[in-house]
Amino acid sequence: MARPGDEFAIRVRGVVKRFGAQTVLSGINLDVRAGETMVIMGGSGSGKSTLLRVIIGSHRPEEGSVTILGRDIGGLGEEGLNEVRKKFGILFQSGALFNSMTIAQNVALPLREHTDLDPGIIDIQVKIKLELVGLREHADKYPAQISGGMKKRAGLARALALDPKILFYDEPSAGLDPVTSAQIDQLIVALSKQLGVTRRGRHARDGTRRSRSPTGWRCWTRGASSRSRAAPGSRRCGTRAGKKPARGRSRTA
Repeated sequence: MARPGDEFAIRVRGVVKRFGAQTVLSGINLDVRAGETMVIMGGSGSGKSTLLRVIIGSHRPEEGSVTILGRDIGGLGEEGLNEVRKKFGILFQSGALFNSMTIAQNVALPLREHTDLDPGIIDIQVKIKLELVGLREHADKYPAQISGGMKKRAGLARALALDPKILFYDEPSAGLDPVTSAQIDQLIVALSKQLGVTRRGRHARDGTRRSRSPTGWRCWTRGASSRSRAAPGSRRCGTRAGKKPARGRSRTA
């Protein structure tokens, strides 16, 4: 768990989320320090996406609280929640680009919707973000004209548009071949170090420092191997009573 005195980017306390009679999340506690990389691991249906949606305010929990950058989002209305959302970016699993817009227009959208910047300044910001992800020369292409890996890069550029303090990733390398997947992972790690943002995602890749499953904690440092399990040489950080951490497998190939 996080140490006393740390600056928290995200705090989750006693979160319970139900859908009808089914309890998906039960008493979840989570601390993510500013600048830290946190990975949510678990099998299909274990509640990873639900927890992510609760944290970003898409789902309201039945019990518990979620605090982002010092603000408890549980008591916020839509306007207040939108103000908090401007401080984090999300890279969706599919990229979630608008097919009728060019790559540059997709990246510019948050700036046009949520800032009063002049069009010329927005154009400069878009070029900077696209340069960061290596897509500047593809700015005028449409999503249908670029590869899956390039769509993920474009989605990442859009997630960075408002210079967020937190970045959420929903399996950013899902559906990609191993080489492209590794490139996306390396880009995410490099950008996080360069920009100094807190990362939170639903897979474990290079640069992972702490991992959590819906049933417990597991911490480890990454070696040079292209494949590693969380078990040998890892350090268990604590689990909920009666639960064992999920044994996830991560790959960086």
